[in-house]
Formats: sequence, C-alpha cells, structure tokens
Amino acid sequence: MSGLPDLSHLQVRELLRLEAAIVTELRSRGLVRTNNKPLGDIAEQIVLTARGGVLEPNSTKSHDVTTPEGRRIQVKAMGGRAARGAAKFSPFRSFDFDTALFLVFASGTFDLELAREVDAGEVEAAAPYSKHTNGRQPTLRQIAGLGRDVTDEMRAAYASLDDAQSIQVNSGASVLLAGIGDGSTADQDLALLYETEDVVELLIPPRTDVARAVEFD
Repeated sequence: MSGLPDLSHLQVRELLRLEAAIVTELRSRGLVRTNNKPLGDIAEQIVLTARGGVLEPNSTKSHDVTTPEGRRIQVKAMGGRAARGAAKFSPFRSFDFDTALFLVFASGTFDLELAREVDAGEVEAAAPYSKHTNGRQPTLRQIAGLGRDVTDEMRAAYASLDDAQSIQVNSGASVLLAGIGDGSTADQDLALLYETEDVVELLIPPRTDVARAVEFD
C-alpha cells in the first residue's frame, strides 16, 4: 500500500464516505455504471478494452459485452478470497452467451492475478445447479482448469485504462478520454459544455489537455 494514505485512523462512517467518493469518481470517468461495488464494472471495462465492441445495458442479463464479430461475452469478477480455490463466482442463471471471461483480482492490491475464457457449455457442465442461488455457481478451482488463459491480454487492457482510451459507457455510446493531466484541484475543474446534435464535449480548464466526448447513435 506504499504511497497511499494511512486509513487506519478513519472512523467507519468516514471510510464509507471515502468509498462512495471513489465510486463517484470512477463513474465520472466512465469506468463504472452503478453505485454498486465497482470491481464487476471495472472487469467489464477491461474486457471491453481488450476485445472492443459494445458494452450491453444493465438490463441485458445474458451477457455483458458484444464484440465487433458478434460474440457475446459474460464477465465474472472476483476479489482475493481467503477460501481461494473454493471461492465461488456469482451464479449463472442464463447461458445465452458464447464465452465467459473470469477475472480474479488480488486482495488489497487489486492486481489481476488470473483471467480465463471458457465456453458457455463448459461452464454449464462444470458448475452444479444450486437451488439456493437458482443458478450454477462455479468455483475458482473449477474455472482454473477450464478454457484458455488470457491473463496477459487482460492485464494489458487493465493497464491501459489509465491511459488515453475509448471507454464504452453503454450500448451505442462511447467516451473518449485523452491526455489526462495532473495537479488540478476540484475547484479548478470548471467544465465548459458544448452540445450538438450528435456530440456532447467537455473541455475542462485549466487542464486544456483534457477532452471528453460522448457520441450517441
């Protein structure tokens, strides 16, 4: 945790406020779409960055990303767990997708430890049905032996989220981030909004190297 502030002195309510502020900032960057725990949304952005295509709306239950080739990908993320191999991913309740991409992040550091891509049929066959969750809930141990390893590909995409990127925020819309500056305070980030029929553009002074554009179909 080197280089990060010491949080041990903060009260519980302060920690909760800090988490909320972090999620708000991630939303403002177009990296998460809800106020839920952000790891799942970040995982979706990693896959989208790696494969391209469209990030489906939250209402699409069967898959999260559709690639330019039309392949439907369901994304599952897991933070570091003490149970390790016995830890379970969130349940599958539909298999109307082509592949599932499983991303496992290290506890504390959130480094990407493992990424595997598994065909829908393999996931369905490997994970037993659970009446309690009304779905099939594979364990990390099961997934580690299925499909193919794509860790290097997803690590590269993960790293690129901090660079200039085209980040899909929902179906039919993209956010272009370029030249993110440093040293600016919140009160300096006064936005100028330019709106046309097809484009909404934010130019944020005094960091004139920052530009965000949202294009809608």
